[in-house]
Amino acid sequence: MGSTHDVLLLGRIHTAALTQAILLIGYLLAGGRDFWVGAAWCLVGVLFHYAGFLHNNLCDLPRDRRDPSKQTHPLVSGSTDVESAWQIAAGMMALSAGLTFYLIGPRVVPAIIFVICVVAGWAYNLRSKKNTTLAHLGIAICFGLL
Repeated sequence: MGSTHDVLLLGRIHTAALTQAILLIGYLLAGGRDFWVGAAWCLVGVLFHYAGFLHNNLCDLPRDRRDPSKQTHPLVSGSTDVESAWQIAAGMMALSAGLTFYLIGPRVVPAIIFVICVVAGWAYNLRSKKNTTLAHLGIAICFGLL
């Protein structure tokens, strides 16, 4: 699978704090005050961020293999195999979704918003390098709704 550093780098864990903050601030602005629920939203932020950015790296892999500046990236260098990376992305998204749906409970609107965020983010990943003017709309919708 690769070193711990490689595994963390796959999902760009070093930039997850922004996604965590977005979800935590949303929880607090909605009136949330429970420390553990806030911590759970932070965990959702890490899981969602990791899964989405790992998916982005997987979708960009053909292009990244041709980019001289990306030759040390774990997927490009082969230090991490692609099949394992897909499994990790799916697992992280499943954990993110499960915890999100647990936290929002029976409320339909937040559930729909979460699904839209996932679909829009993954649509961006699939289209961002295809030179389409609509590609960036997906990531804008994803993070705008968060």
